[in-house]
Amino acid sequence: MLVEDDFDEIGLLKTKNNMARYDASNYSFTIAPTMECNFGCPYCFEEGFRYNTMTDEISAQITSFINRISLKSSSVGVCWYGGEP
Repeated sequence: MLVEDDFDEIGLLKTKNNMARYDASNYSFTIAPTMECNFGCPYCFEEGFRYNTMTDEISAQITSFINRISLKSSSVGVCWYGGEP
């Protein structure tokens, strides 16, 4: 990629990051309903076996929160994370 010598690429990336971070019309959530995994893959960053699972109460609160947010935003992204099959 060719850019001008005096072009501030890092500054542009920081600006774009801040614009996305504080844009109230777009939301992105990462939800980890469980960390229950018994594979023990050698590349995993998690240490040991943790069997934490989201409670039904927390799940309902998250659903309610995302529903409220989605009424006033143009996009909502959800990424599910945690626990192998």
